[in-house]
Amino acid sequence: MSLPGSFVIYDDKVTRPFFTMRELYLTFSKQAVEMLEYSPYVHLFMDYNNKQIAFQACKKDRLAIPFYKEPEEGKQMLVRLNGKERVTAIMKVAGITDCGKGIRFYGDFLPEDKAIVFDLKK
Repeated sequence: MSLPGSFVIYDDKVTRPFFTMRELYLTFSKQAVEMLEYSPYVHLFMDYNNKQIAFQACKKDRLAIPFYKEPEEGKQMLVRLNGKERVTAIMKVAGITDCGKGIRFYGDFLPEDKAIVFDLKK
């Protein structure tokens, strides 16, 4: 007996990209950083009507946010965007007033735009 052609091998290393929001910063998953191709800069887009945000890889310009920096030897990769103002703006889009010990948001990757869209309603 053989498996039907509709079966695919499950890969538990493939996960959805996410970020965790805390009071003063955002921390991104390794998957999110990889999907944004280790971009040194990103643009942050906000959709207030649909309660969504997106991060898109970009070149440095006046609206670009520093994103990925190669870690020093022996240190773990960590992408953290600091800034109470940025967190407050995202909380406003989400319609929340407190992120407590942290809120995790999962996103969907749009390869054609080199962007990840996060639905803040979920």
